[in-house]
Amino acid sequence: CMNGLLPTLKESYAELIRRVDLAGETLQQVAKDLKVTENNLGVRLHRARQALKTSLERTCGTCTEHGCLNCTCE
Repeated sequence: CMNGLLPTLKESYAELIRRVDLAGETLQQVAKDLKVTENNLGVRLHRARQALKTSLERTCGTCTEHGCLNCTCE
C-alpha cells in the first residue's frame, strides 16, 4: 500500500521517503543535495512520514494498527 500511496503525497515528501526510508540515503547526504540543514531535513522528513501515516490510516483503516503485516485492503 505504501508504494501506491507515495504518489498521492506532495512530491517533496514522497522524494524524502523514497530516498531516506526506502533507498537508505543518509540525512547528511540528502540535506547536502537539497542545500538545507540536517535539522531542517529532519523536520521535513517527520512531516512527510506523518502525511504518509495519515494517508495509510485513511486508505487502509485497521490494517495500520497491526503494522500492515496481514494487509487485506488491496
